[in-house]
Amino acid sequence: STLSFSTSKESFTMEVKGFDPNFESTMALVGYFIGHVQANPKIMKQVVDAIKVRNKTIKGSTHELAKALLEKVCYGEKSSYLNRLSLKETKKLKGPELLNEFQQMLKVACDIHYCGMLPTKSVATVIRKNFAVDAMVTPSNKPHYQEFSPISEPIVYFLNSPNSAQSIVCSVLQGGVSPDLESRYQGTLFNNYFGGSMSSLVFQQIREFRSLAYS
Repeated sequence: STLSFSTSKESFTMEVKGFDPNFESTMALVGYFIGHVQANPKIMKQVVDAIKVRNKTIKGSTHELAKALLEKVCYGEKSSYLNRLSLKETKKLKGPELLNEFQQMLKVACDIHYCGMLPTKSVATVIRKNFAVDAMVTPSNKPHYQEFSPISEPIVYFLNSPNSAQSIVCSVLQGGVSPDLESRYQGTLFNNYFGGSMSSLVFQQIREFRSLAYS
């Protein structure tokens, strides 16, 4: 069995993969690990090193720079690139305080998904036996909606990257709230028509008509 973790702006996910015959023993191991996880000071150096590599990668990657500029345009000073922990702040982190954050997170309401051949009731029984499901009472913030910075007039931003092999073009158009499923499909259709494929308007204008390499 394998246990992995992933995060996004609005969620923390634990994923367990394995075989149904080992489901109960696997859940017991995962439950024990979560309840008895220990801090390891040596790992913090690896975390700091990973941050150093990430920062270096952002500065050297035109795609990362484009994402950073796009977030600045969309969210202003609330961009995730401007609000993440600095290297100096990361160096101050200690294992115990991170574990405390982890334990607090385990109290947040969540969704539990199972994919396999075991009966639903037996799966639920095993999960309740090994995880404090009844303690997960803190309301979740998901879905988290991040307010866009107001746009009062059309603005074009340029970021000069001499080493870039091609131009990276991003566009943001603010629309209203999509009140129903039909309007959301229309929005998805427009996005694809405008810039989502090789037959889109943006691709045709920049790549086909002007022979400019872009992404």
